[in-house]
Amino acid sequence: MLKLTLNLNLRRSRAGATLVGPTGAGKSTCYRILSRIMTSLHKAGSKNEQYQEVAFEILNPKCITMGELYGEVNMVTQEWRDGLASTIMRRAVNDETPVRKWTVFDGPIDALWIENMNTVLDDNMTLCLANGERIKLKIEMKMLFEVMDLAVASPATVSRIGVVFMTPSDLGWMPYVTSWTQTFPETVPELVKTKLIALYEACFQKGLTFQRKKCREPVGCVDIQLATSSAMIFQSILFGPESKVQFETYAEKPDLLERLVEKLFYFSFVWSVGGSCQAQDHERFDDFAKELLETSGAVAASFHAIDAMPRPRSAQATTAPRYP
Repeated sequence: MLKLTLNLNLRRSRAGATLVGPTGAGKSTCYRILSRIMTSLHKAGSKNEQYQEVAFEILNPKCITMGELYGEVNMVTQEWRDGLASTIMRRAVNDETPVRKWTVFDGPIDALWIENMNTVLDDNMTLCLANGERIKLKIEMKMLFEVMDLAVASPATVSRIGVVFMTPSDLGWMPYVTSWTQTFPETVPELVKTKLIALYEACFQKGLTFQRKKCREPVGCVDIQLATSSAMIFQSILFGPESKVQFETYAEKPDLLERLVEKLFYFSFVWSVGGSCQAQDHERFDDFAKELLETSGAVAASFHAIDAMPRPRSAQATTAPRYP
């Protein structure tokens, strides 16, 4: 709620705002929820003029050239062709409705393309194109930048935008797990959801803490990314398209269903949190996982992951062919 309030205040005071944070911090969710709230309040009859219907368009400025972003002159025909950003802004300027128009730049800030936005972000609110044309933006139009950091942004740009830092620890991974269990098919018994949440609360954070302190990752992963991987592995086995689990057979044997959930959680836990570790740390994490799940009561002491889980096929790298 705090981040939503900060985002709303920036919308009122500045032409551009930036949501800064790593993947999974909730940047996209933040502005999407804010747009839905403003639209819902407007449709509910709110008399506050700040609450209007919101429409936003998203683009990645780093996947296209400067000419494709702002526009360029065709060197053969000498004709001007608008770019993606200029087309979006020109269309928004021609729209006479009071709908709030947000242009979302979802991609890294580059020192090249962001400099052309300086006149848009200051009090002028004007986009200057290479052909000398100036597009004056309306007060209903706002710019939003969704980035991981501002490492290459110039002081001129940073001074013009408002920044909201999305801290991953504020959200955590548990809200994702809770909302994920609510999307289960109706055929999945409520016992599965209750047991699964209890297992995540008992084991998952301890596994993350051990992995961060005692292991290394070749490719860094945020906590919610590992929670997502664990959830997708569990889901694919229990009730995925190729799952062979029939919940009707467990109707009179809930204890067996609990045991199944425990073992599948163990499998997904090891191959998500432990699977992101480097190969040298796999045995260390395996020993920790056995001890954790036995002491926490998640599985019986006689159950071991190495004995029960199918191991991935071993792969041996071959020498790449050399070409002259």
